Amino acid sequence: AQSYEKAFDYYKLAADQGSVLALRYLAEAYTKGLGVKPSEEKASFYLQLRLNHLKARAATGHINAQTILK
Repeated sequence: AQSYEKAFDYYKLAADQGSVLALRYLAEAYTKGLGVKPSEEKASFYLQLRLNHLKARAATGHINAQTILK
Protein backbone atom coordinates (compact mmCIF):
# COMPACT_ATOMS: atom_id res chain seq x y z
CA ALA A 1 0.00 0.00 0.00
CA GLN A 2 2.84 2.38 0.79
CA SER A 3 4.26 2.05 -2.73
CA TYR A 4 0.87 3.07 -4.17
CA GLU A 5 0.84 6.10 -1.89
CA LYS A 6 4.33 7.06 -2.98
CA ALA A 7 3.45 6.52 -6.65
CA PHE A 8 0.36 8.69 -6.20
CA ASP A 9 2.52 11.49 -4.78
CA TYR A 10 4.86 11.33 -7.79
CA TYR A 11 1.98 11.25 -10.26
CA LYS A 12 0.47 14.26 -8.50
CA LEU A 13 3.75 16.14 -8.90
CA ALA A 14 3.93 15.19 -12.57
CA ALA A 15 0.30 16.21 -13.13
CA ASP A 16 0.97 19.56 -11.49
CA GLN A 17 3.72 20.05 -14.08
CA GLY A 18 1.37 19.30 -16.98
CA SER A 19 1.66 15.56 -17.57
CA VAL A 20 -1.58 14.30 -19.12
CA LEU A 21 -0.45 10.71 -18.57
CA ALA A 22 -0.11 11.42 -14.86
CA LEU A 23 -3.67 12.79 -14.85
CA ARG A 24 -4.84 9.45 -16.23
CA TYR A 25 -3.03 7.56 -13.49
CA LEU A 26 -4.44 9.85 -10.79
CA ALA A 27 -7.94 9.14 -12.08
CA GLU A 28 -7.23 5.42 -12.05
CA ALA A 29 -5.87 5.63 -8.50
CA TYR A 30 -9.07 7.29 -7.32
CA THR A 31 -11.22 4.82 -9.25
CA LYS A 32 -9.47 1.76 -7.80
CA GLY A 33 -8.40 3.18 -4.45
CA LEU A 34 -4.69 2.76 -5.15
CA GLY A 35 -2.84 4.76 -2.51
CA VAL A 36 -5.88 6.96 -1.85
CA LYS A 37 -9.44 6.58 -0.67
CA PRO A 38 -11.62 5.72 -3.69
CA SER A 39 -13.55 8.69 -5.03
CA GLU A 40 -15.54 8.73 -8.25
CA GLU A 41 -15.81 12.51 -7.94
CA LYS A 42 -12.03 12.98 -7.85
CA ALA A 43 -11.53 10.38 -10.59
CA SER A 44 -13.97 12.27 -12.80
CA PHE A 45 -12.22 15.55 -11.99
CA TYR A 46 -8.84 14.22 -13.14
CA LEU A 47 -10.30 12.61 -16.26
CA GLN A 48 -12.01 15.87 -17.22
CA LEU A 49 -8.81 17.82 -16.57
CA ARG A 50 -6.91 15.36 -18.78
CA LEU A 51 -9.48 15.73 -21.53
CA ASN A 52 -9.25 19.52 -21.34
CA HIS A 53 -5.44 19.40 -21.62
CA LEU A 54 -5.61 17.01 -24.58
CA LYS A 55 -8.21 19.12 -26.38
CA ALA A 56 -6.07 22.22 -25.92
CA ARG A 57 -3.03 20.44 -27.32
CA ALA A 58 -5.05 19.09 -30.26
CA ALA A 59 -6.37 22.57 -31.01
CA THR A 60 -2.84 23.89 -31.31
CA GLY A 61 -1.70 20.93 -33.42
CA HIS A 62 0.65 19.53 -30.79
CA ILE A 63 -1.06 16.12 -30.74
CA ASN A 64 -3.29 14.13 -33.05
CA ALA A 65 -6.64 12.42 -32.44
CA GLN A 66 -5.04 9.01 -31.83
CA THR A 67 -3.16 10.39 -28.83
CA ILE A 68 -6.41 11.60 -27.29
CA LEU A 69 -7.91 8.12 -27.52
CA LYS A 70 -5.10 6.46 -25.55
